[in-house]
Amino acid sequence: MANKTGHRRFGSVRRRRSGRWQARYQGPDGLTRTAPRTFDSKRSAEQWLTLMEGRILRGEWQPPEQSKIMFGGYATHWVADRRLEPRSRELYAMLLRLHIMPWLGDLALDRITPPMVRSWRTDLLRQGRSESTAAKSYRLLRAILNTAVKDDRLLRENPCRMRGFDKEPTSERPTASVDQVWRLAALMPPRFRALVIFAAFTGLRWGELVALRARDVDLDTGVVHVVRSSLNCRTANGFRVARSQMPVSAQWPYPQCWLWWYASTWPSSHRAIRRT
Repeated sequence: MANKTGHRRFGSVRRRRSGRWQARYQGPDGLTRTAPRTFDSKRSAEQWLTLMEGRILRGEWQPPEQSKIMFGGYATHWVADRRLEPRSRELYAMLLRLHIMPWLGDLALDRITPPMVRSWRTDLLRQGRSESTAAKSYRLLRAILNTAVKDDRLLRENPCRMRGFDKEPTSERPTASVDQVWRLAALMPPRFRALVIFAAFTGLRWGELVALRARDVDLDTGVVHVVRSSLNCRTANGFRVARSQMPVSAQWPYPQCWLWWYASTWPSSHRAIRRT
């Protein structure tokens, strides 16, 4: 836009030797930038500057060079920079490697559009990926692009805004009856019988179950103290602090003598190992 003296208050235009017009402006970062193309008229160059000025005033402007950042590299750094549990880090790396990078890894961030996201998800399902895998991959993609929008200001909006794409279909899982639990425990080798009962009646996670020590179980009060969880994945193994360190009160459907009996069936060597 020109002021009263005929000079533009934002940017400048000049005619090149070819006869075409060039537009230049100073961005919010103080650097002068040139339009990526020339224009066939002065009016067209000035209109382009007006669009740039509007983006700056609305807070929608990003440095043009940032839009050339490739999704593959950005996503890799996104995972590396996050404080994640080893299992979560392994899951994200797998989702990127198998289900996201082959389609989007070589694209610039600003080239990823809503139609492209829809097409990517359709291809995943057509090639045999499950609804659950597609939903997990979509949520990861959305989280990465949210950072590009809100934190790094590399995009104006997130192309992942489809309703229902982040939902995983859940079906009712069959639940064993109390009688079935006891019958299953009776069929197990002696060292695993208590594990079956603990799994059924305490609701502990697998990692918490296999990390239990004999000292964590108070047979007098029927309380299990959950203080650690077993970790087993490609990037890390061992033990970690359990997500919930609160004691779990075990509501046994049979007299506690049953638990005493099953605990007594553990081989003495196994009990010694679990106490370490």
